[in-house]
Amino acid sequence: MVRHRKMPLWHLLGVIWAFVAFGTGMCFISPSITAWIAIVLGSTSILPQTWYALRYADLSGLSIPMYSLLVINCSLWLIYGFVIGDLLVSMPNFLVTPCAAIIGTKALWYQRTKARSRGARARASAPSNAAWRASASSSGCPLSRQAVRISRAAWREASRDSSIARRL
Repeated sequence: MVRHRKMPLWHLLGVIWAFVAFGTGMCFISPSITAWIAIVLGSTSILPQTWYALRYADLSGLSIPMYSLLVINCSLWLIYGFVIGDLLVSMPNFLVTPCAAIIGTKALWYQRTKARSRGARARASAPSNAAWRASASSSGCPLSRQAVRISRAAWREASRDSSIARRL
């Protein structure tokens, strides 16, 4: 927001300074209170993304490997917290692990569905090899299989670019 001049730089620097000052002051008061505040703030930070993922179907911009690694990471921290008997280690992961799993699963499902439908559209609209060979032989130039594949790929690319241009 600073880069697009929607927020002055000093607002961002002021918020950062306030967090650092608050965190430093809390460490002097009680480390366990600081830990619980960190748990609440850190764990709930994934809730807006989870809410968005549950409400909307388009999750094309999300990274599936990142959410997979987050689920593995939080699961391991959850297990480690149980093993050592420390709630401060395991508590944040009670919320983050299922939320990350929901987001990652839904993003994977959406991106696979989108890729399947895109592939079906391309197969339905692309002419067959026989049609390409017939049009090429009627013009008097025989085409090899490789040339037919290249021509079909070029045709798909051109039709995709024109459909994108029409949307703009």
